[in-house]
Parts: sequence; C-alpha cells; structure tokens
Amino acid sequence: MRMMNGNVRRGGAATTASTSPRTATAHAHASHATTIFGLSFDGETTTGDSCQSQTHVQSQTLNAQRLALQQVTKLLDQTMLKPAETNMCHSLNELLQQLPNATISAVYEHFGNNNVPCTLVTALGGGGDYLRTLRWTFIEVDVPQTSSRIVVEPRFRESFDVAHPTPLLKKILNAIPEVFVGSTARLRTLVGVLSEHIRVSFHAQGIIVPPWRHEIAMTSKWFPQPSRCRRVSWAQPIRETQTPPITTATTLPNNSHKQAMKTITVPTPLEGCTVRGGALEGCTVR
Repeated sequence: MRMMNGNVRRGGAATTASTSPRTATAHAHASHATTIFGLSFDGETTTGDSCQSQTHVQSQTLNAQRLALQQVTKLLDQTMLKPAETNMCHSLNELLQQLPNATISAVYEHFGNNNVPCTLVTALGGGGDYLRTLRWTFIEVDVPQTSSRIVVEPRFRESFDVAHPTPLLKKILNAIPEVFVGSTARLRTLVGVLSEHIRVSFHAQGIIVPPWRHEIAMTSKWFPQPSRCRRVSWAQPIRETQTPPITTATTLPNNSHKQAMKTITVPTPLEGCTVRGGALEGCTVR
C-alpha cells in the first residue's frame, strides 16, 4: 500500500481518503465545547473570563464605595474630637434640636439667647476671581478655655448638592448631615474630600467642573482671607455698668443681633445662576 496524491492504493485500486461522518461530528462537538468554556484557539479569552473580570471590577467598585463612606463617616464622628470640642458639639446639637427650622438667623439668635459665645462670620467673596472666592455666612462658636472653634453650618448638605450625582456621590451626600457641627480642622478636611468626589462625579459624566465647585472655591466659603471676612460677635449682657458699653465693629450688644443680620446682603447673581444663602449656587451650568 502506498500514498499517491492523497489517494490510497490498495490492491491496485485507488480510493479517496475522507473523514467519516462520525469523526466530523466529534470534531464539531470538540470545537463547540472549546467555545463554551471560554477559550479560543489563539489564546484569547471570551465569555467565561469576561464574566470573572466584570465580577472583579464590581467587587473593586463596592470596596471603593465602602471605603469612601467610611472616610466621610469618620470625619463626621464627633467622639473623635478633643474632649472639650466633643462636649461643646453635644451641647450645640441639643440646642439645635429645639429649633423647628435651623436657619442661620434662627440658630444665631437661639445660641445668643442661651449664652453661647457665637460669632456670625461672613465670607465677603468677590475680588478678581469672584467665581473661586464665594460669599457665604456661617456661625462659629468658641470653645471655653481653649483656642478651638466649632463651626455650625445649617446648610452643609445643601452646599454640596449637584443636579446629577453618580451613585457613589449620591450615597455620600445622603450620609452627611443637613447641619454640620464640628471643628474647623475637621471641616477643612471634609470639604476637600467632598469636593474631590464632586470632581470625580462630573468627570465620570464628561462634564467640566464649574469653577465654584472646585475645592479652592468651596474652601473659601468657610475659610476666607481675613481681609475678605466680616465677624459679628454676640456679646454677653453687661451688668452694673456706670456708662453705656462701647459698641465696636466686631462686638454688638445682645439686642442688636437683628440689626447685624440685616447687614447681610446678597450679591447680584451671574446670568443663569441663582443665589442661595449669599453664594453662587444652583447655576444652570453643571
């Protein structure tokens, strides 16, 4: 027997070599089985590894979300402050619970009536880069016998609201309180963290971050330059005085807080923007 041009000569007769139907079916099944298990002949991965990859990405995303929420929750934990700061925060929270509507003016008046050493602070904003130097008003409370100050911000969550947050940013915003009560150091760190999450949310949707949403602009609301800041303190009642107390630019009598609140002016908003609480918020450019 010898091979001739693909033919088999057996006993002088040539027959054509061919694959039996059973063998062809077996090869087809083997090829199909290879595809199902996610392997291709050239070594590329298909459905099987793709599902594993998607599961891995989803797991990483959930871990990142969990860590982000833990970071924000830790910054909001008042028990991790100094003892004097923690005690003051608890006292202020108890007073805030007595208010049905915690507006700036209501909180300032309520604190003053309860002999809380509070200061009405207004970041004047403006200047050459007015979109990054915002106008805002909040309350500071001195911690007795320390150099620490507690910031009370009734519009904290409102300050970071965006029109179309990503799922992660939405979870973070739901985790922060409407009213912030905490130290200035904790507030500065928290503003930086939240501003970064806002930046990531905008970029994930292919949207340019507005200048008033950048960290430097958000920080200017609660940490203005001294030259761009007005402070009005609620003075404690003065008793048994021979002459009327002298009213200074930064200290007003106890019954003059309403006049101080009247001095808070609202700037003219930019075209397409609205002003909430004295700051450029709610602009249509998202």
